[in-house]
Amino acid sequence: ADINLLPSLLLFLLSCPECSRSFKTDAEGILSECDSYDTQSSLKRNSLPESLSILGYVTPWNSKGYDVAKIFKAPKLDLISPVWVQLHPDLSLHGLHDIDKGDGDA
Repeated sequence: ADINLLPSLLLFLLSCPECSRSFKTDAEGILSECDSYDTQSSLKRNSLPESLSILGYVTPWNSKGYDVAKIFKAPKLDLISPVWVQLHPDLSLHGLHDIDKGDGDA
């Protein structure tokens, strides 16, 4: 599949009521699988060129995020960036207290 077509395909699936009905699932199903991942697939990049840099984000409100990012780092992610600040709809900044003021070494 052409990677450039994926956003259009996803938009089509989300905007098509007949299509989206078949993709619906319940919250319980999502929550029961959200911590799952295939160990074998964590060891390789699927369908992406090696020359493409992959950026992953880690959020302070996801306590397992950093551990999972370390598992996927070498084979799948080239860069990992922390997400500290959130911009709320009223344009106020939140999360400044989460900023790690360490020396930057991970």
